[in-house]
Amino acid sequence: MISGTPTAFPAADADAVLAGLRNLQMKSPHLVFRNSDKLTQGWKLQAEQRASFIDLFGSDLIVVPGDEVKEKMLAFYRHSYERAGSKGGPWTRPDLPDFPFTGDEQVAVIFDEEDGLGFYRDFDLAQEVFADPALIIRRRYRDVVTAYLRDEDVTPVPLRRLAAQDAGKAGEVFRRLLKKKDFSWERDGETLLRKHKPDWFASPRLPRVIPI
Repeated sequence: MISGTPTAFPAADADAVLAGLRNLQMKSPHLVFRNSDKLTQGWKLQAEQRASFIDLFGSDLIVVPGDEVKEKMLAFYRHSYERAGSKGGPWTRPDLPDFPFTGDEQVAVIFDEEDGLGFYRDFDLAQEVFADPALIIRRRYRDVVTAYLRDEDVTPVPLRRLAAQDAGKAGEVFRRLLKKKDFSWERDGETLLRKHKPDWFASPRLPRVIPI
């Protein structure tokens, strides 16, 4: 069944039509992944790219100055494409936009198995306060942790990674931040994340890599 008004295009317009389709796919990936084969392909591609990231950097998490993020990502794109047997890729594009980070901030680039590639500002400060929870009384540290928790555009990934280093210290960070003396990360952490990031938990995770 076809619903809607069909439109025919001449063959000469194929490139323009397909370009529009790619834009639609990028804006609405859930439409692509209604196809179970595409969903399987997306997870496979994401796993391959994550493996390339780890192969290049030695870990799925790196922390770099903001003005080096673009350089690192171009190196990753090239490494990933070349591992897949391709000689061309986004690193050859002169119009590739800069990343919105400065050299004054340390940015974590995390290629999470489930959530894909993500960028997190001031990760160095977050690492410091999760190593020494007493620092949470200082505003710059408190603001970073608060942003990671309350900003719905920030996934649970960085807080989960930080807490995984020491659940006891993570609990202390949030006991001090939330003023809840009985808070335990092991017991209450996921509930806290679900409270502040309901949209992230509202539907199953989809690959961040979209088969075109």
